[in-house]
Amino acid sequence: MGLQNINIKSMEGRMKKNEGKPQLSLMYTSFMIEVCRVREYGIEKHGSPDGWKSTTPIEHIDATLRHIMAFKSWLLKESTGEEYDLESGFRHLAHAGCNIMFEIERSNIIPGIIPADNGLGGIVNE
Repeated sequence: MGLQNINIKSMEGRMKKNEGKPQLSLMYTSFMIEVCRVREYGIEKHGSPDGWKSTTPIEHIDATLRHIMAFKSWLLKESTGEEYDLESGFRHLAHAGCNIMFEIERSNIIPGIIPADNGLGGIVNE
């Protein structure tokens, strides 16, 4: 059945309730793909998908800032800057995004950090 054959009137009252749920389609695919590639690289390099949990939050913050500074220097055409991490070959911003993702996830899995009404539309990490 094509979209042109859908009777909208017959669907009234049956519409999915999306109010309050995050619109995940707002995430840019390029961001998700690049962060995922960095994540895969890290798992291959360190041998565990949970290895990030043994890194302290401040270590992730420091690494994030180093990656952002490398990108900033590249953007400003400074001699110390680079768009891509020399070791991994992935963008510095993707590395920064991955580190930020870890700390957001950490804050979601530590009991008591995220209130029940977390704005995630009922999505919680159990």
